[in-house]
Amino acid sequence: MKKESGITLISLIIYVIVMTFVVAAVSGITASFYSNLNDFDKGSESAVSYSKFNMYFIKDIKRKGIQISEAHEDYIILTYEKEAEDNEIGGGISVSGGETMQIEYVLQNNILYRNKVKICENVNELLITADNVNNIVKIQMTIGDYKKETTYKLESIDTLSSEGPVI
Repeated sequence: MKKESGITLISLIIYVIVMTFVVAAVSGITASFYSNLNDFDKGSESAVSYSKFNMYFIKDIKRKGIQISEAHEDYIILTYEKEAEDNEIGGGISVSGGETMQIEYVLQNNILYRNKVKICENVNELLITADNVNNIVKIQMTIGDYKKETTYKLESIDTLSSEGPVI
């Protein structure tokens, strides 16, 4: 009799079943990896939003003559005297100096606004406490799952430095 070599139907079925298990295992690992990657992206978006707020707030509290005008749990109003270098409003048009300007940070519907311009979304919590005597502002903010508490000291200086907030 002649010896026949090759793949039988039973061995072919076994190969297909084994390959199905291998593909399923690799798919599960890949899905888990991408799910964790999306969670990481959401967490980093919150940190970026807080950094954006922090950048604006530090710039504002370092303005010359900055003062706390009004502060409550979910909003703060800062005032300063507009100077000659701040007077350019565009198109070569200037405004006279000595004008009192306001900067307002307000939380409405989980969105943080700076002078009616949206700077942060998904703000779940904002708690502002201010000490007018020592010119200290403490801000507790939760954006998504990212929670941060920072204490700022209002110090008017002529030029901004890269040192960051006084903590």
